[in-house]
Amino acid sequence: MLSIFLAVLALCLLVVVHEFGHFLVARLCRMRVDRFSIGFGPAIWSKKIGETIYQIGPIPLGGYVQIAGLNPDENLKESPDPQDPRLYHNRPAWQRFFVVLAGPFINYLFAFLVVLGLNLSLGVPTVVEGVSLGQVFESSVAAKAGLQMKDKIVSVDGEKMADPDQFVAKVKNSKGQPLSILIKRGSVEKMVVVTPLLQDGTYRLGVMPLPGIDRQHHGIFNSLSNAVMYPILLTQMQLQGFKRLFSDKKALEGVGGPVQIVSQLKTQIRSGLVDALEALALISTALGFFNLLPIPSLDGGRLLFLGWEIVSRRPISKKVEQWIHVGGIILLFGLILLVTFRDVFRLIKNL
Repeated sequence: MLSIFLAVLALCLLVVVHEFGHFLVARLCRMRVDRFSIGFGPAIWSKKIGETIYQIGPIPLGGYVQIAGLNPDENLKESPDPQDPRLYHNRPAWQRFFVVLAGPFINYLFAFLVVLGLNLSLGVPTVVEGVSLGQVFESSVAAKAGLQMKDKIVSVDGEKMADPDQFVAKVKNSKGQPLSILIKRGSVEKMVVVTPLLQDGTYRLGVMPLPGIDRQHHGIFNSLSNAVMYPILLTQMQLQGFKRLFSDKKALEGVGGPVQIVSQLKTQIRSGLVDALEALALISTALGFFNLLPIPSLDGGRLLFLGWEIVSRRPISKKVEQWIHVGGIILLFGLILLVTFRDVFRLIKNL
């Protein structure tokens, strides 16, 4: 239960980080922020500091910053003057653009700082001889046998594994016979017996083998460059994965929502502080990427409208934009509910 609580807390932290980006830049641009909420729903705790109400909602699936004038229909009791220069819609378009961009940007910045801290204190992840598991697919024979992500493959049937290609060849040539796999998890070695399953004419375990990784100190410059490249390379991978959603039906099976994120965080927290921090950096980058998608109601959708306004110097009708964002919110929440139900079903099925 403690690991689940910490996982939910970690997810809330990333929401705070994201919303703080919007909040900070809005303040720097002299906009009035009426409310800073972590979670949705009626406030279970709130406190007004200055002109802003800080609150916590009961549904920890996100959060929001209420900037005065962002919603054209809101009741501006404290600013009856529609020309109030502190209202969102009265600020220059470039300021509004940076306020919206600040949320995803600070998610990337957070990931960079976490990775940089790990690199400076523990060393930069470096490819070494050996095999580690980058992913263990749910319901696979490997998962059922107890293999986990980041397990190091020491040997298979007594044969030392030097690289992923050797491991894959060993599994393919097993002819469906059980394999005795010696793994190293942390400082503990364990023998696991797994029987490969024939899929599409090839014997598989349902894992993604990667080269061995070890953290080594290579100086401040390498630590810094690795931390800078981390969110960039991860975003490239996410773009490739996003493209596969439209070409590979099986790719949809890997899409998860808040329940799956908490489940993965829980596993990483149980593995130790370093794994938990690495997971936070990964999810923070994914959150930044997701919010940059040009979908109505997301930051990316708002940036699209603002980009058009900056280029054409003609704002789109506020009413039209509002209705488009409302449609986007309905669609987004529907997808979140659908994915959440599927994640819960998976958890129940795997019990």
